[in-house]
Amino acid sequence: MQGVTEAEGGVMEPKARNMEAKEGVTEAEGGVLELEAENIEGEEGITEAEGGIPEPKAENMEGEEGVTEAEGGVKEAEAGNMEAEEGITEAEGGVTEVEAENMEAEEGVTEVDGGLWKLILKRLWKLKKGLRNLILKRLRTVKEGLRKLTKLSERWSVWLDIILSINDEAL
Repeated sequence: MQGVTEAEGGVMEPKARNMEAKEGVTEAEGGVLELEAENIEGEEGITEAEGGIPEPKAENMEGEEGVTEAEGGVKEAEAGNMEAEEGITEAEGGVTEVEAENMEAEEGVTEVDGGLWKLILKRLWKLKKGLRNLILKRLRTVKEGLRKLTKLSERWSVWLDIILSINDEAL
């Protein structure tokens, strides 16, 4: 079978089948279980996969942006919080959901202490990554639009002052 370099007498048929070379499986030895072998398929971000990794942990080690190292003991919730959002420079095992939410970089928001932003970020964090990023992008667009409107109104305010001062001088 492709990727099985050595098969000796004691290897059972199911195990031999599961030792086929999948992308990212660098070493497969006799004691690899069927479920473990399936989950050790090379997903981005899995740099090393060895026999004793249970199914849920392997699934959570899929390379999401910002997960630089994933080892056997990473919990599902922690892996989810290590997704790279702007402003998260380092995410280690003990980062809680609230802490991770507060590390998202929004211009001018250095710390979220409750209120509307905390509620919004908490709800966004629970969404799927793609949808969450789309909503964050839209919020940034709205925020940028409001910023541009503010600048435009300031310019018009200056012009209006100039026109009124000319009008006052003419009278």
